[in-house]
Amino acid sequence: MTFEGAITAVGNIVPSTMDAIGRLFPGVSLGSMDRAKSRSVKRALRDMEIVKDIGTEKGMSQEGVDALCSAIAKERIGCDRLSNVISFTAELGPDILKVDEIDPSWAEAFRDYAERAVDEEAQRTWAAILAGEMDRPGSVSKRTMSILSDMGRAEAESFNSLCSQCLGGSLGNGCFVEPIPLLLEGVGDRRMEQVEIDALNALGLTDVHMQGVVVESGYPFDGHGVLVAPIGGIDYRIERGRDTPPLALSKFTRYGVELSSCCDVGGAPGFREAAISWLEGTGAKVMRIVKWNDDGSYDYEYDDEK
Repeated sequence: MTFEGAITAVGNIVPSTMDAIGRLFPGVSLGSMDRAKSRSVKRALRDMEIVKDIGTEKGMSQEGVDALCSAIAKERIGCDRLSNVISFTAELGPDILKVDEIDPSWAEAFRDYAERAVDEEAQRTWAAILAGEMDRPGSVSKRTMSILSDMGRAEAESFNSLCSQCLGGSLGNGCFVEPIPLLLEGVGDRRMEQVEIDALNALGLTDVHMQGVVVESGYPFDGHGVLVAPIGGIDYRIERGRDTPPLALSKFTRYGVELSSCCDVGGAPGFREAAISWLEGTGAKVMRIVKWNDDGSYDYEYDDEK
């Protein structure tokens, strides 16, 4: 499948970003989105006319000519989808400094999956995958992309819902805390059902077994009983209380952790407030981190705005 006309969707990106994507997909011309789509349509029409002429000359059946024209149209649709994915990637402002570290075979696999993204939601998800790989080459495996490609809409919604009810995510110091499921009553727009969890387990994204508001788990607190993790996108220092039960060290598999980076971890409506209230109800002290220092330390205070 050719890239011609696809990466020209990045016409509004600064030249340095365009150059970076050009290195990721060598041999592809860069230009404006409108020019790319125009060239793509014209090329497809031209190729169809050539096929029809050759078919007439060689005495091909009409079914054979129609099949070749259908393949040309399918290729153009794939390129248009990839154009959208790359355009959405540009909006995310990915890091361009490590793009040469991306495995060429990863880029080829990504292209195949992105060309099958049929709607904007799916295309934005693949854009997040590409941006994440550009930011941290090797952070998303080909196996994770395969799982994502196989997921249906219901499974994707279940995974997003689970991620939205987790502690964890990206800290202000650049570190990433693996998602920690904390399934509380009354959080989000619906309750996670065991059948949804079972489906995610079967996909290889999670190994979660519901048990009350927490899941069967390991121990994320350090030797001093402290856990530093985002709650709803805000960094907190959590000091374990006497009645704080064990939380999941991480019940996401490697592939689930990789895919969670594309989700709004802890973003369910009311999750941050409910999680803090529940933790404090177990005797835990929950302090908001207000500053990360250059030496890796941090300043924190009681969060009276929660």
